[in-house]
Amino acid sequence: SAPTPIVASRRNSRVPALGENIPFTLDNYRYKDSFGREAMIYVRKFKFPQVERRFDTVMVYSDKKGRAVDYQGSRHDMVIDLDISVLDNGGLRIRSGDGKLLLGPIHVPMPAALTGIFTGDGYYDEDEGRFRIQVEVTNALMGPLFRYRGYYETEYFDVEPGELPEEYRPLREDSRE
Repeated sequence: SAPTPIVASRRNSRVPALGENIPFTLDNYRYKDSFGREAMIYVRKFKFPQVERRFDTVMVYSDKKGRAVDYQGSRHDMVIDLDISVLDNGGLRIRSGDGKLLLGPIHVPMPAALTGIFTGDGYYDEDEGRFRIQVEVTNALMGPLFRYRGYYETEYFDVEPGELPEEYRPLREDSRE
């Protein structure tokens, strides 16, 4: 897949690097955001040989939409609707839906031709004693854009408001869904 712009990596919203057998960890922090919503930040760390890259998302439940939404990166520049279902093996499948760019005071719906459709399956592999994941992002016109699969290590943390580690705290939060 083609590397994404380096600015996206500075905002922890994309991973502009390629490789195989890249160690991957996932830290999950449950907290209340500045709007009082229950939120879960997912901090994915990919440890490439020369550099570590992060991809952060914050998931909240939208009462208005009746579904989860995902804010991308450390500045919440994009929000994406999520469809979540349970797999036969007890794992979860998350598939992206409509998305919007959040540009200052305006929000711009993202046309399907310009976006990637995310599908991620994750479950706990009893035989291996660890979590397994398979993620693919595709575009209707360009085909596969990004994928990763394998095992990962994860930790879950419940934190009080204001106790989210500074390095993971979003630089900006947005309430638009």
